[in-house]
Amino acid sequence: MTKSQTKVLDGLWSKLVKLKAKNECERCRRTDTLNSHHIFSRSSRSTRWDERNGCCLCAGHHVLNNCSAHKAPIEFVEFLKEKRGEAWYQQIRMIAGTPQKVDYNLTRLYLEQEIKNQSNL
Repeated sequence: MTKSQTKVLDGLWSKLVKLKAKNECERCRRTDTLNSHHIFSRSSRSTRWDERNGCCLCAGHHVLNNCSAHKAPIEFVEFLKEKRGEAWYQQIRMIAGTPQKVDYNLTRLYLEQEIKNQSNL
């Protein structure tokens, strides 16, 4: 996969994560300075473009505050487990640990369709 293809998928993934969160920070409901945060590292191709591996956060809750996802990752994961459930966490953790080859075209089509579906809600 080329760098430009990766960038396209990253942009689509980010848009979908924000749409699924109704363009609000999932911690504080702010609607400005929103980021899409990968729960498991972007280096895991298995979950890099899986919207279940994403969380919409304001800049403070993403990287800036002492309680941010990057500065307090254990607390952040506990917050997500409470919000989404232990089963969700174990499932996405298992997927992240399983190597997978990504089909660019199928992934792009899936993300575009899901964005369209979320936009029509």
